[in-house]
This record gives sequence, structure tokens and C-alpha cells, in this order.
Amino acid sequence: MIDNYNRLVLIVSLALIGLSVLFSLETYYSDISNSESATLLRLEGIAQSVALQIDGDKHEALTQKYTKIGAINSNNQDSSYLILHKMLQKNAVATMLNTPIYTLILDSVSNEFYFIVTSADTPYFRHPYPTFPTQLKQKYTKGGIIPIFSDMLGTWLSAFSPILNSKNKQVGIIMIDEKFDDFIMSAQKAALMHLLFALILSLPIIGLLIWWVRNVLQRESQLKKKIKQSLDENVAINLALENSYDQLSKVETQRKEMIANISHDLRTPITSILGYVETVLMRGKNLVGFQNLRGLGETANHDSSTILATQDKQFLESSLREGEKLKKLISDLFELSRLETPQLKINKERFSLSEILQDTFMGYEKKFSDNNIKPNLEIPGNKPFFINADMQLIHRLLQNLFDNAIKHNSPLNSTKFINAKLSEVNNAIVCTIENSSAHLTPENLENIFNRYFTLASETGGTGLGLSIVKKICDVHDADIKVTHKNGVTSFTFELSNS
Repeated sequence: MIDNYNRLVLIVSLALIGLSVLFSLETYYSDISNSESATLLRLEGIAQSVALQIDGDKHEALTQKYTKIGAINSNNQDSSYLILHKMLQKNAVATMLNTPIYTLILDSVSNEFYFIVTSADTPYFRHPYPTFPTQLKQKYTKGGIIPIFSDMLGTWLSAFSPILNSKNKQVGIIMIDEKFDDFIMSAQKAALMHLLFALILSLPIIGLLIWWVRNVLQRESQLKKKIKQSLDENVAINLALENSYDQLSKVETQRKEMIANISHDLRTPITSILGYVETVLMRGKNLVGFQNLRGLGETANHDSSTILATQDKQFLESSLREGEKLKKLISDLFELSRLETPQLKINKERFSLSEILQDTFMGYEKKFSDNNIKPNLEIPGNKPFFINADMQLIHRLLQNLFDNAIKHNSPLNSTKFINAKLSEVNNAIVCTIENSSAHLTPENLENIFNRYFTLASETGGTGLGLSIVKKICDVHDADIKVTHKNGVTSFTFELSNS
């Protein structure tokens, strides 16, 4: 592990040093480029300044008076030449140039440049300039700078500016040079100083970075150890949770199977008990009717051996009602357990939801009437609204929704109502059953499909009806929603029509 740390620190150190070197080289070449630009601007400024000082008329007179090579071979030979020579020499000294300043003219006939006046001690009058740079011709009338170029005398950086006479006519150019060797030595010296300064500054920074990286790596190593320990602990916890989940799953499966089995086993005895109670009640009624028919009258009512006592009859009727509730609860438990079975297979077929809804609706007309509920069924255009689903389960879903709507119906503006309607939206059949009801809170709406949730005001029923509705929708991959607004509760579910 330590070797890995040292190796990594070495790699980081080399990378930092390499970056420093690259940065330094970039700085070096940038300094050279900047020095070149600064030198060219300086030469251009000198050329423009000297061009303004030259007497263009005297310069033009010299070129017209002396037309041969070497016609002037001494600075004192001509007074005009001497004046121009001293002026150039003075500027060369003032600007600390290491090379002479000179003027040139362009011969329009030969299309060549010729030297005229120079600040050098020896004149070079009318000598041709065969290796002149192309920029001299291109910018002859405007002047400008000439980056690094070579001629017969060496490599230079130059600038030039036009010379004008009193009539503002160009009569030549002034040219200022700096030898490249002198320039590069000066520029390199400055760049190396900058480079050295940058390296001196970067070394402590590199040292600090290496120290920081080493500390970071050490902390990372410690953190990795802690993370590994945490991962090991999490793996152990996950294994324990998986075992617990498996056990809970087994317990849940066993619970569902037990409820299903118990529900199934209880259905037969509860049916028998209810049958016996109904039979006893029916016999009691028949005996009373028979005694009255024979004229036995009050005597028969007091014969406890043959006719049910009034209190016994009440007990039996109460037992019958509670038994019916127990039978409904057992049936709902069995149905819910069956729907929760993972191996449940539903029998899908194509049928008309309109017909199933109408049949179910008509089957509840008496209950609607008994509870003073105004029913309303809306099927646009009497369309069949075909769906692919399990017909029996959809029928049970509608029954549970109608039962719930009857049980929790409260008057709205002195009227109790139930509306059932169908529509088609985006290739899906939408069924809505709504009823007037008491206010439902957001908590009620959120938990209304929970098997363990019942309203505080709820009486009767098993409390499993809406849980069964939700399971039926789940096995059909259908969405069901419940809303409550302005005293109206709406249950809406969607089923595919394909």
C-alpha cells in the first residue's frame, strides 16, 4: 500500500513538474513573441518620427542631382547630404540603435530600390538593394513593419515610413532596422529571466501540492478502509434483511393461504347455520298461521312448546342478520385472498361494458328505491364500449362500487343521488360512479382503498369492498382514482378497449 502511495505521489510530482515546464516554455515563447511585437512597434515609431524630420525637398534634390552609383563618397561632399546624414546620425544615437538608419528610393523604370542617405560614417549612395523584402513594394506609399526577414547582410526586424516633400509628394522612404541576433539575445535574456522567476515561484507551490496530495491520499486510504468496513456491515445487514424479508414473505404467503383456507372452510358451516335459523323462523311463522286458521287464537300464542316466544324470535332474527354479515365478511376475505394470490389467472374476454353496467345498475334499482336515492345512468349514444377483461371480476367491481355509494350516501341539497356514466378517452374506456356524500378529508381519500381503513361514521359492511375494487383494477393494470368536491364523491377507473 505504501509503495502505491509513493508511486502515485511520484507520478503526481512528475505531472506537476511537466506542467510547470510546459507553462514555462509557453511563457518563454510568449515573451519572445511579445518582445518581437514590441520591437517592431518601437522601430515603426522611430521611422515615423524621423520621416517627419527629413527635408523631403533636399532629399529629392539629391536624387535628381546625383544619378550614378557612388556619386557621393564622402559625407562632406554635399551640404544637403551632410545635413541629412547628421540628422539621421543624431536620431540613431538618441534611439540607441545598433544599426544605421538609411533612406531608399524606388526607381519606377527599373522597379528596384536604391540607398540614398545613411547615418553610417561611409556613404552608400545610389547602391541597389537587390534583396529587399516584398513588403517594401506592397506598402511603399503607406509604410509599416516587416517581421523577421533575411537579406544579403543578415536577418532583421524592420520598419519604414514614407518621406514627403513640401508638395506632399512621396520622394522616398526611411528604413529602421534591428539585427535579429541582437534582438533575440535581448529577448531570450528577458524571457529566461521570466522563466527563472516562474520556476522559483513554482517550486514551493509544487512542494505544497505534493504535500497536499500525499495528505489527501492518506485520508483517502483511511476513508476507503472505513467505507470497506461500512460496506461489509451493509452486506451483513442486507443479508439479514433478505432473510427477514424471505421469512416475512413466507409468513405473508402462509397468512394469505390461511385466510383463504379458513374463509373457504367457514363458508359451509355458516351457510348451514343460517339455513337452520331461517328454517326455525319459517316454522314459527307457519305454526302461528296454522293455529290462527284453526281458531286456537291466544292459546297458541302462549304455548311455548309449539310456537316461538317473541324474545326468541328477536334473538333468531338478530342471529340471522349477524350471520349474513359474517357470511359477507367471509366471502370478501376469500375473494380478497384469491385476488392477492400471485398465481391468479384472470379470464380475459371481449365484452360490452355498457351491458354489464346496465345489468348491474338494474339489479340495484330496489336498493336505490329503498334508500330514497335518485339513480342516473349515462351511456352516450348507447354505445357498447367494448373492453378486454374478466367479466365476473368487472361485475364484482361495479357491485362493490354501487354498495359503497349506497352505504355512504348523504343528501346534497335535500337529494340523495348516484350517477354512473361511461366515456372514451385516448383508446381507453372510462367509467365513473359518483354519489352525494358527506365531506371526505384528504386523509380519507388517501387511505380509502386500504383494507385496514374505515371511516369513523361507517356502520355495516366488511370494510373490504373498496380493497377488492383496488385489487381488481390492479390485476387488470387499470388505474382507479377517487375525488371529493362540493359534496360529491367520484370513483373513476379506466380499462383498455384493445
